[in-house]
Amino acid sequence: MHKTPTRFPTSAVLCVSWIWGGQHMSRLLGIILVSLFFFVPEVVKADVFESPSELKDAYDQGKEMYDLFKEINEMVDDAENNRTLKAHGTIPKNLVERLNDTASEIQNAKFHTDVDPDDYHVSLADFTACDTRLWASGKIEDYINALQNGKKEGDDFNDQLDHALKANRAMEDIILSLQKDSDKFLANPFLPELNWLWWDLDKIRVGVVNIGNALGERKKQLDGERKRVDTALSNITGNYASLKTVECSIVGKWVGKSETQDNVEPLTVELTKPNGAYQCSANSRPCCNVQISIPDRTVNFDLCNQPDGPVRFVLTIDAAYARMSGRKNQHRNHGTYHYDVSLTFQH
Repeated sequence: MHKTPTRFPTSAVLCVSWIWGGQHMSRLLGIILVSLFFFVPEVVKADVFESPSELKDAYDQGKEMYDLFKEINEMVDDAENNRTLKAHGTIPKNLVERLNDTASEIQNAKFHTDVDPDDYHVSLADFTACDTRLWASGKIEDYINALQNGKKEGDDFNDQLDHALKANRAMEDIILSLQKDSDKFLANPFLPELNWLWWDLDKIRVGVVNIGNALGERKKQLDGERKRVDTALSNITGNYASLKTVECSIVGKWVGKSETQDNVEPLTVELTKPNGAYQCSANSRPCCNVQISIPDRTVNFDLCNQPDGPVRFVLTIDAAYARMSGRKNQHRNHGTYHYDVSLTFQH
């Protein structure tokens, strides 16, 4: 005579308290079946957190155990419903060994991040110089994006480990309940092939506990890696926000020429910023009235103490901050002379 089975939703595998009641063995094994499938997390696609190969091996073993219990479940269901047992393959009786192997695989699976800060190295000079700021900003933003991706991947792995730990605890509760009623299973004439399973329940429970302990160790180690990513992300985003408030600089040598139709003269303009204000020299002669606007990309200055008359440079920097061009205007008693100026930034 069969008792009416109490039906449970699949989510029952996540509960630590459940009712034994009139549960059929097939229903019990069905819950074990689902629980086993969640022993270890399925490996997510990750670009930052390298997924340990051992974790994938453990997941594969978990799926093998899932297939094993699926076959056992079919046998129990046939026996309970007085059906002729279908042909089954040899049921492997090394379940305890498989559980322990899975625990060992998980224990050896070490998470680590695959973000090397050296791949995103940017010097302060790279960032402060106007001609390299765009490149430097791109590098920093790539690093921030990589860390943000790593944070999400770490969160995904953590969620999967939490899910696996809940299923593991549910599995242990199921086995404890099976142990309480193992005499019912041993007395069932339809299940002599599975007597080994009932006798080994205590060893199976220890194997399940070992898997839970291994998952807990992985979660602890993963938490450490996630904290490293969080710290790096917090530091770089804070530093980047501060750096972006600093105006870029065009300090350095600008080398080129000034020319008219009839005359070409070499020209070197050296810009410095010793006390936060730009100073310059042109062919080693000091400049006066230096006016530089980085947002407008304009550079204007006079040559100091010119005996032949005032000399004024009116220049514009290109969008890449690599070239400067414009006019040199030299005023003399008999008129003003205009020179075309073109300069290139020299690192």
